[in-house]
Amino acid sequence: MFGMRWRRKALRSAWLVLGVVCLVPLFGVGPAQSQEITTSLQTIAPHRHRLEGHFRVTASRQTVWDVLTDYDHIPQFVPSMRQSKVVEHRPHGALVQQEALARLWIFYRTVDISLEVIEQPMSRISFEDIWHRDFYLYKGDWEIRGSGQDLEVVYRLELKRRFAAPNFIVRRALEKNSTALLTEVRAEILRRANAPR
Repeated sequence: MFGMRWRRKALRSAWLVLGVVCLVPLFGVGPAQSQEITTSLQTIAPHRHRLEGHFRVTASRQTVWDVLTDYDHIPQFVPSMRQSKVVEHRPHGALVQQEALARLWIFYRTVDISLEVIEQPMSRISFEDIWHRDFYLYKGDWEIRGSGQDLEVVYRLELKRRFAAPNFIVRRALEKNSTALLTEVRAEILRRANAPR
């Protein structure tokens, strides 16, 4: 998802990617957080990172699942996602194309990915970029844990980037923007859970 267009702007953005709500989707060392969100980041090789994030939420499993699989409407609750659309429905998932605005320090870059998504209903969503335009590797998953209305959502992402950037900047951006992504997804789950019926 990082096209070769860098922009310097004074606006906020999050690097997603989340995909699938998938891009995220960057930067910091060790665990970082807000009260509800925790993330950890490892650099496992040059240009290669592994991220894991968690949040807890009081909502039905169906509501959580509906938000995580609402691929066409991700831009409505994740501001950094410019476009997300299902281009093909498949028996156990979908092919989802996404365009996001990624921020690295004071610079912005458009990132494009095509995610092969595999769903294990009400439990896990796995995704992997099959374009490899901006990443040698971009894959991860969302997992729903727990029972009843007390649930934990786990987000994992492993990526190896093609673009050059100082490692310390990339780490900070990954951590900051993954926290923003998880915060936005959690807020949407709570909004739907508490919406009048």
